[in-house]
Amino acid sequence: MSIGGSPMSIVRYYIYESESILSPGKIAVSVIPLGCINEPSVSSSSPKANFWGAVRVSREAIRFFRDENPNDAGGRLIVNSSIGGLNAFGGVGFYSATKYASEAIHQALAQEIDPNWNIKISIVEPGNFRTEVWGPAAARLSVPEIYSTPTAGYAKTAEYFTQYESPDFKMGDTRKGSQKVYNLATLTDPPLRLVLGQDAIDSARGQLEAISVDLAAYESWSSDVAES
Repeated sequence: MSIGGSPMSIVRYYIYESESILSPGKIAVSVIPLGCINEPSVSSSSPKANFWGAVRVSREAIRFFRDENPNDAGGRLIVNSSIGGLNAFGGVGFYSATKYASEAIHQALAQEIDPNWNIKISIVEPGNFRTEVWGPAAARLSVPEIYSTPTAGYAKTAEYFTQYESPDFKMGDTRKGSQKVYNLATLTDPPLRLVLGQDAIDSARGQLEAISVDLAAYESWSSDVAES
């Protein structure tokens, strides 16, 4: 049964599963596979799908794991984010913002739930995998003229996107990536974050290194800001 975006359709899905003959009263793993790139309008569908869609599913999943599953069974909530939720890129700022927000809310949620509920949350941060999100719409990312110079980050991202439709452009294999997510669901002590794909690993390391450089350069600025 597919899950729609409305709160009631999400609740109905979990009610359906709780009454299912195949798995009465139990869902072991809930995966949120949301991804929508729609730039650059603030009123685009990205916030609705990437953030509020994930929040609504997560809310009901946690309730189900806690209240409907057998005692101490708990569950695994796996949120599909993006490396764009750890490292933002020019031209897709709104997309990255929704992923940053989704990661923040799920990191907070992981701290809020009672460990005795046996509910584990993991955020998957994949790099480029060949999925429908990288279709013609992504390849035709519109670049405002003011940002069209080749050195601008917006133009660089747009140029990069044009390569996605080419079969010669190597991306992650979705079947192999899905197997890694399956393996993640079987871990008794899963990580909060799973960066998936070598391109994502490189991007994450670059972001962490940039943050480390800034911290080291300006740490001394915080030495005298405490109240007297």
